[in-house]
Amino acid sequence: MPVFTSLYHGDYEPVDEAEIDGMPIIDTFLVDRIVSLNVFGCPRTSLENHSAKSTSESPHHTCGIFIKASHINHSCYSNARRSFIGDMQIVRATRNIPAGSEIVFWYAIPGPNYTYEKTQEKLKNWGFQCTCAICQQSKKIKKNVSSKRLALLEDLKAAFGNRTGADLPKAERILNAVEKTYTELASEVPRLALWHPYLRLTRIYCSKNQQDKVIETAWKVLKSLGFEIKRQNPLSLRSPFDFEQWGLMEDCLIQIWIHLWTAYAQVAPGLCKKAEEYAKVTYKICIGEDDTYDETYGKLAHEAMFEGVDLGEAFQSMAFMR
Repeated sequence: MPVFTSLYHGDYEPVDEAEIDGMPIIDTFLVDRIVSLNVFGCPRTSLENHSAKSTSESPHHTCGIFIKASHINHSCYSNARRSFIGDMQIVRATRNIPAGSEIVFWYAIPGPNYTYEKTQEKLKNWGFQCTCAICQQSKKIKKNVSSKRLALLEDLKAAFGNRTGADLPKAERILNAVEKTYTELASEVPRLALWHPYLRLTRIYCSKNQQDKVIETAWKVLKSLGFEIKRQNPLSLRSPFDFEQWGLMEDCLIQIWIHLWTAYAQVAPGLCKKAEEYAKVTYKICIGEDDTYDETYGKLAHEAMFEGVDLGEAFQSMAFMR
């Protein structure tokens, strides 16, 4: 169902235009429907929103109607990403979009542990049910499998404990068990419950200076979000790589590329440049521009490589990088 739906919806009936003192009367119901279905709530800039995600103060939000963007339909498995700079909305592809395919992005970001019902509840304002691959998988999952997955994720919280006392081998075993609760390939249906735990592992291994484990878990974040990686040597994480498919564009991917960039600097310097390039591309897609890249993530990456800054700790503690 398109976002820009029929303006005459439900029990509403159009009325003849009337005037007061020669000025047309504005139909407030019609205006409310247009606003409800088509207005974008947005920050002053996407960087501002990105920077404030983990702070107690929300960024000052604005809203507006963007006529062309209002025609873009929803999908949890989006292939585009919107960003804002002032009153300009930028829509960029996040995956290869074949000719004739529809451009889609999420109206509400799918949560890692959302049930099918909760996802549809968040979308009810627009009057449709999402039928993307993620929702279809969520809808058909058996109750016992769902319960098992949730129980494993609770066990995972205990295994992580705190940063210094985490039982990492146990955490990895639990994540392997969570992987087995999925049936479809991650390249076909992203595994949303897994990317954040793997991100947490990446941060911890980075703080421990275990660079091979940083690379391994960073790639697992990408894979769980639907990225399909091709390596010249499939058995080596240090092998030159490329993508056969891009996946969901979560903000965390900027972090992941920075982790890969700094890890490769120690174990496979020939791959640094490519990781840095992907970091900049991801930043531009998520933030809308890359002029501020060097003063945010780029600066931190150089501090980690040349000044001994703990990148894992920095990402954990700095609001704009959570």
